[in-house]
Amino acid sequence: MSLPRTKAALGLAAVAALLALTTAEAAQAQTRNRTTSVQGAYGRGVTATRSSTRGGGTASATASRTYNNGATASRSATATANGDGSASYSASRTGAAGGSQSTWGTVYATDDGHARQSTYTTANGGSLNTSRDVSYTEEGKVVTRSATTGNGSTASSTRTVTYP
Repeated sequence: MSLPRTKAALGLAAVAALLALTTAEAAQAQTRNRTTSVQGAYGRGVTATRSSTRGGGTASATASRTYNNGATASRSATATANGDGSASYSASRTGAAGGSQSTWGTVYATDDGHARQSTYTTANGGSLNTSRDVSYTEEGKVVTRSATTGNGSTASSTRTVTYP
């Protein structure tokens, strides 16, 4: 799996966990578990297990699939409200072939918008550190992004979006 695709998949998992925090802090701790097994022809089948917990400013979820041939794929995500207006998150996944990817970072409010710092790692040892800052003005918003790979390559961009 390519790094941008991995980044997107893990980023979505982290965002989903962060969205769960909007109600998690006010709610008492809740845990949900679900197991589903599907068996098909020729000995093909899978058992899927999901678990999620939220409460006390933390939300977490895990999921795994175990195939009849013994291969297992899993993923997990956790997001925590830090109490200072920021939230930390982490997510990881391991494929049935054994390769794994992970991400972690922090999202926080700034004086004029919000920002995120993230790190991504891949199964082959690759890594990517990213930052994104969004600033709002009366005229529009300014989005500044930067990225540094594990081998030191860098990229950055700034985009200004004006309101109509």
